[in-house]
Amino acid sequence: MKYNNTFLKFIILFSAWLLAGCELRDDRAFIAGNLEITKLDSIVPHEARVRVTLDSFPDGPISKPVSAEQSDAIYYFGGIQNGSFIRKSWCYRSTPLDGTTQQGWIKINDLPETVKNAKAVPIGQGHIMVLGNGTAWIYHTITDTWARLMVPAGFNPGDRVEKKQNHYLLIKEDAWVKKAVFKSTTGTLQTTDYLVIGIYMAFLLLIGASAGRKTKSTEAYFLGKRKIPWWAVGISLYATGTSAISFLAIPTKTYVTNQVYGLGTLWGPFFMIIAAFTIIPILRGIKITSTYEYLEARFNKAVRIFGAFISVAFQLGGRMSVVLLLPSLALSAVTGINVFYAIAIMGLLATLYTVMGGITAVIYTDVLQVAVLFGGTILAFILMIHGTEGGFSGFIDINNQYDKLKTVEWGWDLTIPVFFVFILNQLMTQAALPSDQVMVQRVLTTPTVKDARKSYILLGLIVVPGTILFHLLGSALFSYFHSNPEVLNPQMQNIQTFPLYIVEVLPQGITGLLIAALFAACMSTLDSSMNSVTTVIIRDFYPVIGRQKSDDKILMEAKTLTAIIGLAGTGIALLLATFEIKSIFDLWMEILGMVGGCFGGVFILGMFTTKANAKGAIAGAACSLVITILVKQFTDVHFMLYSTVSVLSCIIIGYLCSFFFTSENNNLKALTIYTK
Repeated sequence: MKYNNTFLKFIILFSAWLLAGCELRDDRAFIAGNLEITKLDSIVPHEARVRVTLDSFPDGPISKPVSAEQSDAIYYFGGIQNGSFIRKSWCYRSTPLDGTTQQGWIKINDLPETVKNAKAVPIGQGHIMVLGNGTAWIYHTITDTWARLMVPAGFNPGDRVEKKQNHYLLIKEDAWVKKAVFKSTTGTLQTTDYLVIGIYMAFLLLIGASAGRKTKSTEAYFLGKRKIPWWAVGISLYATGTSAISFLAIPTKTYVTNQVYGLGTLWGPFFMIIAAFTIIPILRGIKITSTYEYLEARFNKAVRIFGAFISVAFQLGGRMSVVLLLPSLALSAVTGINVFYAIAIMGLLATLYTVMGGITAVIYTDVLQVAVLFGGTILAFILMIHGTEGGFSGFIDINNQYDKLKTVEWGWDLTIPVFFVFILNQLMTQAALPSDQVMVQRVLTTPTVKDARKSYILLGLIVVPGTILFHLLGSALFSYFHSNPEVLNPQMQNIQTFPLYIVEVLPQGITGLLIAALFAACMSTLDSSMNSVTTVIIRDFYPVIGRQKSDDKILMEAKTLTAIIGLAGTGIALLLATFEIKSIFDLWMEILGMVGGCFGGVFILGMFTTKANAKGAIAGAACSLVITILVKQFTDVHFMLYSTVSVLSCIIIGYLCSFFFTSENNNLKALTIYTK
């Protein structure tokens, strides 16, 4: 895709104008928020309450501390010790926080002041309100910070506080009950932000229209005539694997935990190089459009259809909806934009340019989206460090103080993400590569096997700085909000922390650029899923039902089908928006492990053994899915191991079962690493 000098000059001038007014906003909207109190007419009768007393605090017995449960831990604030009110605060965690082994009693920051008649109540995913006579504070369990909560003069929390769905009841036994509503303002996008987002969207549509003018056949629509340069394919491979999961969920994971996930993921590029020299040549050694065509050549048509069905169900029922839902929820929370509108806008836009230009549009929009994604992330990281107390040295000191830069968890405990869990997870991820039509289809668009290998190696090279950047962004989020806890909105979920920073702190224009990067992360995966599902349906299911039509008619049906798939994925995301999902990163890893792994094992059976046959492979895939679900349901094994359980059980059971059945295919030329 080439653009003239006028276009390049416009980009340079627009960027200079955008950065010229780059001053961080100081009109922070949240300032901890306030409680709006309304007196109700009803009087709540006295109910007997049992007060639990604890004598096991590390520094001696404390009577009458207030407590609240949050983030799978119990937090204790204040109380009376040696006859005096104290400000001491503690946390008790019975199970370790993910990514750590820390449990038991943990000392946390003391109350800023002694609080009389104290009551504690959780709010959101990470905050606790401590209410007392005439004063109120809010504690953030992640950054270990306090911020003052604004309350009316003469505030009295009563004898107890009850949390309702959208408000709290302050109850004075046999006297009065008051309704307390937490109030905070929501940030808004400015005209400049909408302008930047609009320009970005216009470029996506222009790329789609340009690619569409050259897409006149099904081969061009699905494979770009196998003429797409390896560097564009490598960047596109990164874009489709990155998505909103990386842009939002990964920094959030580091923000909540530490760098253990960051370093663990860096095992991936090592296995990518191995895959580039073993798996990629086999896939390119035979002329296929859908990766499941390999399964028919190696086993039989039934295995091919089974694999294709699993792929379509996974993409439509899981991947597309999750990558649409995640950024939409975040945008809605911090800007006030209706979550359903956000889903609809991104879903329809990605559908439109994918329908127009096919795989060529998908790959070249991915290249643009990676540029926006990296540029926006680097800029956000720099500005977060600038806003952290003490700058870069403060960033290091704060993260070291809370052990947030820890990179490896040693040991052999299967319930926590120790070092070997990541090694196995990344190995199985690459082993399952052939089962992912989204990734394989890009590799098939390059002119030669050598170009395909280079594109996959480029993916590994991009993954290294990308992984480091996204995980360090989470550490920067932690240091920034530790320095500025008043900016946090207690009602928001952890996944919305980064978008909150974008909208509340960054200047106009830069906010729009980061929101555009968020859009990029979402649509780079969404468009890939649409195109790959269409490819699988046309190539794997059409021959089964006997659809014999001209290439022009199939191309038109492919575009229509892409539109239907895009609308279906958008609709499922709209449905999921009505549910509460605490950690979409964890959900995503569980889906990948349970569904993606079962057929990854089938491909490994086909490529790395000569004894495996069709019936054995089907038995292995079916058993692996059941086994993985049982492991999830009845064990405490860490979710990062689900893919290992799935792939290995498929390989072992499939290989052993193959000895009980006769092989239907004795011609293995070019289908295994032994018969290339």
